[in-house]
Amino acid sequence: MRIFLTGATGFIGRALMPLLEDHLLLVLDRQGTLAAAANRTTLKANMADPAGLAGPLEDFAPDACIHLAWEGLPDYGWQTSCRNFNMNIDLLDTLGRIGCRKVFISGTCWEYGDLNGRVTEQDTPGKRGLFPSFKARIYDLGKRITAEYGLELTWGRIFFAYGPGQRAESLIPHCISSIRQDAVPQLRQPGAVNDFIHVLDVARAIHGLAVTPNTPGIFNIASGKPYTVSAVVRRVAAALGKEWLLGPETAAAGSGFWGDISKITAATGVVPQVSLDEGIRHMIESLA
Repeated sequence: MRIFLTGATGFIGRALMPLLEDHLLLVLDRQGTLAAAANRTTLKANMADPAGLAGPLEDFAPDACIHLAWEGLPDYGWQTSCRNFNMNIDLLDTLGRIGCRKVFISGTCWEYGDLNGRVTEQDTPGKRGLFPSFKARIYDLGKRITAEYGLELTWGRIFFAYGPGQRAESLIPHCISSIRQDAVPQLRQPGAVNDFIHVLDVARAIHGLAVTPNTPGIFNIASGKPYTVSAVVRRVAAALGKEWLLGPETAAAGSGFWGDISKITAATGVVPQVSLDEGIRHMIESLA
């Protein structure tokens, strides 16, 4: 398969690249830092210039696109979201015009808003924040654009991904750093319930959706298991042999949601393989 890939040097993109070795890739690389490989060509360009993308994309003639890029993170503000919204819509229009047949775009579990409990792709979202509102609007408008071109749109709502290469201020790397220094991590909502999925499992899910025919629509990319933030911290402490640091558990489970993964499993056969405890051990080893 000929695949156009964006976001290859990001947290999830780096985990995905090894799974695409059997495909011919055109990789968007704004900074020109990606090392060469036999199966890929890099394109030093900017998504903000759709005219500059159109020619190389038409020459490459991708069968599919895996679009992970969202410029400006961790800035989730209005201006950054507006800029990314426009770039996403322009990219979908370009892909349709050059005859690409399938596109996967990374969404976010935050599109579910303030729902609680297990969430399915059919659930009506609750109240959303700014960033997930933009993501959801890209999907809604993207469905119309892709339908006009006969382009299949697959949307992956990624839950709380973690793993090597994650930003240092994220929950698990922050806890590893703090507990190693015998400091109790400061938690705003220790009872909040989240769905933590290892980045390797995210990459496997994206690969499965991208290469499996006839997978239009929204899919949860999740572990399917709920954990409180406090429970995750305690697993980090246990893996480091410092359970004594946290004292007795005091946080009761509060609000939050986790993903139903029956749809993606039925469509692709992909299931999460990395348990939370195993993933935490991988993180600790990577940060040694």
